Amino acid sequence: MRLLRSQRLVGVGVAVLLGGWAAAVCGSSSASAASSSSSSAAPTSVTASAAAAKACGNPNLSAPMDASGALKGVSPQYLANYAGYPYPILKSAWANWKPRKKTGFVVGVIMSNTQNSAQAELLAGIKQGLKANSKIAKVIVEVNNDSLPTELQEYRSFVQEGVNLIVLQPLSQQAEIPEIKAAAKKGIPTISAENSLPTADDVTVNFNIEQGSARQAAAVAAMMGGKGSVLEVHGVPGISLDNEAFEGFAAALKVCPGITVVGSVVGDFLPTAAKSQTLEFLSTHPAPIGGVLQAATMGAAAVSAFQEAGRPLPAVSFNWAQKNDLAVWKQLRTQGLKAVATVDNTIAVGTAIADVANRMLAGDGVKVNAVIAPMKQLTSADFASFVSPSWTPSTVGNVDIDANGYWPAAFLNQLFKKPAKGGS
Repeated sequence: MRLLRSQRLVGVGVAVLLGGWAAAVCGSSSASAASSSSSSAAPTSVTASAAAAKACGNPNLSAPMDASGALKGVSPQYLANYAGYPYPILKSAWANWKPRKKTGFVVGVIMSNTQNSAQAELLAGIKQGLKANSKIAKVIVEVNNDSLPTELQEYRSFVQEGVNLIVLQPLSQQAEIPEIKAAAKKGIPTISAENSLPTADDVTVNFNIEQGSARQAAAVAAMMGGKGSVLEVHGVPGISLDNEAFEGFAAALKVCPGITVVGSVVGDFLPTAAKSQTLEFLSTHPAPIGGVLQAATMGAAAVSAFQEAGRPLPAVSFNWAQKNDLAVWKQLRTQGLKAVATVDNTIAVGTAIADVANRMLAGDGVKVNAVIAPMKQLTSADFASFVSPSWTPSTVGNVDIDANGYWPAAFLNQLFKKPAKGGS
């Protein structure tokens, strides 16, 4: 779920590192002192409200869970990528691994599906990066159409065939970690795409979804003035993307006592389902709703539901923004729509996976089990510059921005024992 160049992207920044946000995303300028007559007096309602507004939407994201010291030596700029990451960072089982041969590698790629543009772009990026490596003789691609039994069968077949490395888009942590461990015992490393697997035998290449979602909720809270009700729109409850998105939302709202979650619906990451469920909820909840937090790709559908129900437009998180999301935002901003968006670049994910694979096959020695990048955020100040005039509320496709800005070589070099030997 996801090429224009970035001009004004709001990056994570070094100041996020381990301590929360460097500046208040939600809140206003400092309130003037209510009174100078008594320094020991209780705060007035004005100063108390100002303090609450400043805290609201500024989650103190946790430090990386790096008890192993795997991230030792990573610069603050890139260590900030891991703030709030919900899984342990482990020393990679492949730090000292070298393949049994130096050329003629066979790489197996297992995709969950290729049914939408984001998936097609992800696969294209993987293939492009792997085929650029002259030492790779063959790239074999299998697609399981979101069937876990098929995926496990494909994975086991690759292991039996003795491929040199497997790229996997995992459907289940519990089912796949034992398979990955068995492959590791045979000297076959696995790189998981987009879904995090907390094991030293795997190398995850993914975005920090919880961090990006926390920033989304912080911005929505700011647009709501730190008070009111929000509606949550889940994708598929229980999968890692949905779980991590809502953990990020919760981290931001935890410091917003004036904001209440009025309810939640399930949209299955499908705009039609998200709109239908949101309309049904609105029909039975006439009280004002000031914000919508949604897991991914369903923002425009939620806005459409509010319009059809004749309700005031809420502040919306266009998490994992699609082209139609930004088109709707641009179209309705003069009617009062307030929004914020996270964007990524699916091809960039694919090429980063290939870069990690190429470095591993060259014997560079990956030191960590998670290669994590921040998502990028667009605000009302800059989003319109990325909207193509051809985009409409029905335009499908991911918003791909800043292909080289997520996993730069300078970052990857810090995660390998032998920087850049096998990478770009």
